[in-house]
Amino acid sequence: MTSLRGLDGITFDVTYLAQQISAHNKAIVLFKSYSQAVNSPDESVRQFADQTLPVMQKHLQMALDQQKSLGNSSSGSK
Repeated sequence: MTSLRGLDGITFDVTYLAQQISAHNKAIVLFKSYSQAVNSPDESVRQFADQTLPVMQKHLQMALDQQKSLGNSSSGSK
């Protein structure tokens, strides 16, 4: 988050979304591994991953849509 300090406007938005997209991609990979773990020592972890994964994927798609929207609006304002 320190990389967001001092940024404003479209620069802040673009940087923030890039960070969110990266974080969501990493989290999805991690949660998929937990979700697909056959011999999980804790079944509740696998269940939590199963339930949470669709929410994360939805959030990622929302961030990607917003990023696309920002790209279109920033190119249109030049």
